Amino acid sequence: MADTAILRRMAQASGDAAEDPARRVLATSVARAAEAVLGLPLAVDLVDVSAVTLADLPERLEDRALLALIEAPGERQGLAILSAGLVSAVIEVLTTGRMTPSEPAPRRPTRTDAALSVGLIEGILAETDAAAMAGDAPWAEWQGAFRYASSIEDPRLLPLILDDTRYHMIRCGLRLGLSGDRAASLSFVLPERRQPVSTALKSGEAQGWRDDLAGAVLGAEAEIIAVLARLQRPLAEVAALKPGSVLRLPDDALTHLRLEGAGRQLLARARLGQYRGYLAVRLTGAPSHDAGAAGFTPAQVPGGEPGIPARQAAGA
Repeated sequence: MADTAILRRMAQASGDAAEDPARRVLATSVARAAEAVLGLPLAVDLVDVSAVTLADLPERLEDRALLALIEAPGERQGLAILSAGLVSAVIEVLTTGRMTPSEPAPRRPTRTDAALSVGLIEGILAETDAAAMAGDAPWAEWQGAFRYASSIEDPRLLPLILDDTRYHMIRCGLRLGLSGDRAASLSFVLPERRQPVSTALKSGEAQGWRDDLAGAVLGAEAEIIAVLARLQRPLAEVAALKPGSVLRLPDDALTHLRLEGAGRQLLARARLGQYRGYLAVRLTGAPSHDAGAAGFTPAQVPGGEPGIPARQAAGA
């Protein structure tokens, strides 16, 4: 009978909790856990989700709220925050078996209060885990198997305990009891869940980005220079160079070219020749491996002379 009343009031609740499927799943999980663990009927009439930083968190806490540290695999930590009204209701139900219509005067929560509230916190987290396994997780942050770890007595300790990252704060406004006369709240502060790199790389969007990057990189122009030889001559001899001057090159210059990239980086060895009437170079591992290549004629030193005219060398 109590379950029916709770679900009826949840279905009639106003605001996002009744309209958004994610909020509705969370509202159902909270109500089920309270009924199963405490036998306490309640309804969730508001679910508010907001982003919060660690620096902003202390200002968002209710006065005299109970702070419980929750943890998940992967060293992920968050908070469960029970308002003073919810804590007093939990204590009343567990110690006397019933909740009074009027709320007692608020007080600072104790370690005993935290210990008695663990069952409710664990029950809600278990319900959300079940929703996650069924594919109905309210938010991605819930898919982390969070469990109660310890209580935090002083909010000033939060910067020393939690990571300095972005969080989602999910606040549930509650109406306690069959008549809903007592108001309370329950909040969860969970770290933003980032998509793993391995998963992102498998997505179509990431694959398209990788293809675009490869196309941009591979489409860029790279300068390759074929170097016959490098010579060192006296400055006076260099200054006397003129058209028709002859520079003697090493005997193996035509068969031991260097293909260089930026900064004179050696890319490959090559030999000079002709291909279909054009000067060409062919990449080689050793000069002997290139003899007889189809359509490729090794160049010869004109007239068997010991040098090549400078203008021919420059043209090569």
